[in-house]
Amino acid sequence: SLWHLRWRMREFLAELVASTLLLAVGTSVNCQVKLSQSLSPSSAAGSYASQNWAWGLAVMCTIHLAGGISGAHANPGITISLAFFRGFPWRLVPSYLAAQLLGSFLGAALTYAMYLPSIERYQGAAGVGMRTIVGEGETGSLFTTVPAPYTTPASTFATELVASAILAMLVLCVGDESNSPPGDGMSGLIIGLAVTMIVSSGYAINAARDFGPRVFLSCVGYESAVWTHNSHWWLYGPIVGTIGGALLGCLVYDICIFQGEASPLNRR
Repeated sequence: SLWHLRWRMREFLAELVASTLLLAVGTSVNCQVKLSQSLSPSSAAGSYASQNWAWGLAVMCTIHLAGGISGAHANPGITISLAFFRGFPWRLVPSYLAAQLLGSFLGAALTYAMYLPSIERYQGAAGVGMRTIVGEGETGSLFTTVPAPYTTPASTFATELVASAILAMLVLCVGDESNSPPGDGMSGLIIGLAVTMIVSSGYAINAARDFGPRVFLSCVGYESAVWTHNSHWWLYGPIVGTIGGALLGCLVYDICIFQGEASPLNRR
């Protein structure tokens, strides 16, 4: 029956909705801040700090929205790390990753649909006739991550690795009953605040958050630089860096702090 199907897909649907919300809120604020500047700098509706806080709030909302059903991973690095270090069922990993990628795609699509007139106006004011992710008048960075021009591949990879490791350690920390876990309802706030802190690489810290919108940009006609800019940034930063960082963070936490037998490192 439909009800039985819905019950069997509850984790997938929760991850899908959570990831859609995360991207819709985050990218909408990106658009609000940058596109409002096309009217005049003095009328800009927000700042870079606004974007950081909005992404943190979006993460907090996803945790409260889906945490009781799927755990609100909304992040491939977290899902894979929990499978390695906390016994999360490997049979659920493919469906979680699919939901996260599809949700990120849909979240970007929602924002694009809402802000399309503003995007076209912004590009027209900049004299740009095509959708682009680099250069004057680019709009691709509204949806996906683009390293700051003063950074290097090594520095941005390190940023993603370290930031994702910190995020993963916090995720394990707030769920560790033997390590002064926060009170009810505080986990989302703590993790959301942590997300506001990463700046220089555009803070992917989430492979789906970058890859889903990147696929969407390709579907709506953005140039091939979506995949080639910054020495194929999408691969070594948001995918390798974030997933590797999450695994590293969990490894460090379990070696240095965690005492429970849920970790394979502590099983005798």
